[in-house]
Amino acid sequence: MPVTSQQFREIFGSFPTAVAVITAMDEDGEPRGFTCNTVCAVSASPPLLLIGVDKKSQTLPAIRASRSFAVNFLAASGAEASQVFAGKGHDKFAGFGWEPSPVAEGAPVLTDVALAVAECRTEQMIEAGDHWLIIARVDGGTVFPRDPLLYCQGLRHLAPAGRRVSRSRWSCRARCRRAWHTSGIHRTGSGAVTLPTSPCVRPSSAAPTSSATRRRLLASASADRNARWLVTTTEGCARTGCQRGS
Repeated sequence: MPVTSQQFREIFGSFPTAVAVITAMDEDGEPRGFTCNTVCAVSASPPLLLIGVDKKSQTLPAIRASRSFAVNFLAASGAEASQVFAGKGHDKFAGFGWEPSPVAEGAPVLTDVALAVAECRTEQMIEAGDHWLIIARVDGGTVFPRDPLLYCQGLRHLAPAGRRVSRSRWSCRARCRRAWHTSGIHRTGSGAVTLPTSPCVRPSSAAPTSSATRRRLLASASADRNARWLVTTTEGCARTGCQRGS
């Protein structure tokens, strides 16, 4: 028996993924865009990638018409942009600097908040359930020296600058769980964000849901108990059955 839509989302939201904003220019010359974490590399030669677009997306007609789009992988500074482009507003680009792509029919490149950008031309569209899968050739792109924004368990979180985890460590040891830290967060002169490190605060089991439990855990980690927002990047701890949050 197939899993429910909620179970499906929980499965694919249980591990960290990049957050991207897909942008395109519509037939009237208006920029369109939406937040997406269904992006993957397909081929290096030729350079191809795949994105998933909801059939109800307001950006889909622009992608169809121009057969071009840009994938803006968001930096940590793009947390607000990820929220704005996840909505249905008509003026999503207000307040965000962007430039038209010279190779993707003017698709907006979010220069202020992007970690990397892939400028694409559509090669193939495949209907799959409630989405269209679009395979595209990457004709241009750039990478900015910034830290990434990640998505996990329904939350978007900063990847900590100065505590960069290697790819091998992410793949074999790291887990993404809810941690509650609000104190000790700083921005360096270069604009990077550094996050506090806590001692071990709990066994690696299901995250607590009550505010009282969260406050007790914060107190044990000498962190601010009046948590107003969440940071959820964690790495493996040498102590068996424990997670250390940052």
